[in-house]
Amino acid sequence: MDARHPLTPLDRQLLGWLGDTRVLLLLTKADKLSRAELSATLKTVSSASHREALLFSSVTRQGVEECRSLLEQWFAAGRGNKKPPAKGK
Repeated sequence: MDARHPLTPLDRQLLGWLGDTRVLLLLTKADKLSRAELSATLKTVSSASHREALLFSSVTRQGVEECRSLLEQWFAAGRGNKKPPAKGK
């Protein structure tokens, strides 16, 4: 979601369709808002969506490592910490 315009009606509709599916909300363009605006937006989105949200900026790279780490944890937990199958097997 664009951090400047979070939780549009389409965002809410998509979250409704996803139901209880695990979702990571990335609030993009975080570099466009002040710290106070970012804090308020993050709090609003997290509480309204009941999901984890991270601030993200491809310009400043804010949130890149946090997102990568969290996704790696999710994937590891989802496959029971097993190694992925070898190619062709």
